[in-house]
Amino acid sequence: MVLAGESSQLGNAGLYIVNADGRGLQHIANTLKGDRAPSMSPDGKRIAFVGAEDSDDGISVINIDGTGRTRLTAGGTSADDDVPSWSPDGRRILFLRDDAPGYLLFTIAADGSDPHQVTKISDSTDEMIRPGWSPDGQYIVFEDAAPPDNARDIYVIHADGSGRVRLGAPGRPVQDYQPSWDPRGYFIAFVEQAGTDVALFVMPANGGGGRRLIALTPASTIWPAWSPDGGRIAFELPDAGYIVVMNSGGGDSLRMALPGVFHTPSWTTAGASHIYIPPLPTPTAAVSPTP
Repeated sequence: MVLAGESSQLGNAGLYIVNADGRGLQHIANTLKGDRAPSMSPDGKRIAFVGAEDSDDGISVINIDGTGRTRLTAGGTSADDDVPSWSPDGRRILFLRDDAPGYLLFTIAADGSDPHQVTKISDSTDEMIRPGWSPDGQYIVFEDAAPPDNARDIYVIHADGSGRVRLGAPGRPVQDYQPSWDPRGYFIAFVEQAGTDVALFVMPANGGGGRRLIALTPASTIWPAWSPDGGRIAFELPDAGYIVVMNSGGGDSLRMALPGVFHTPSWTTAGASHIYIPPLPTPTAAVSPTP
């Protein structure tokens, strides 16, 4: 697992790797204070992240041993880039680009070439938005606050930008955000907020009723991340500054005893031997984005 944070024991800030039981914490050489939002490549050899080389947020990559730090996107005061996510085949990286008052979803090749705009997101609250891939790489899941009701909900779209679908029903008195697709394909984990009640949920990947896993302290960033076998979900509790790993079916959970404050867990996406993506709802004009 890869984390971003600062260790009071090791005396370093930047990116770290750690075992799922909280042991073996190691700082990744040549990562800096301010480096954040890491995503581990499917082969576990590289990390994409938001780099702190300068004042502009851009997407960078680095080898797991700290070598080969490379900036892929320049970022900029009017076009900062955020929350990268590797495709399951390791060939492309998904990320969020500032396009005030909203955002754009982009993908680029793993070497920084061939940028492709996937869709526009109306929501202007970037800490709520964490796009990700389906385990077969055919779809992208994300959160948006779009018409007709402008409520935050979970959407799925083909990686080429076609067939955008809203998974929740309009008019519900809740906000759903930060989706993460089960590496086996069956489920999507997400955060649901109803007033001051915040909880981690899991629902079928084609929508439908969600199942509540655990109540959370009210906070905007939880960052749920599935283990490669789909058996566990890691997430952060930012108000407390620590990482929790729990069974994906609910029940037992482990608070990592880490020396410091850590955020944004990410596992490698490799590991599922069988992938099944259930049939998704048919796109309709009512859920299509405004060009």
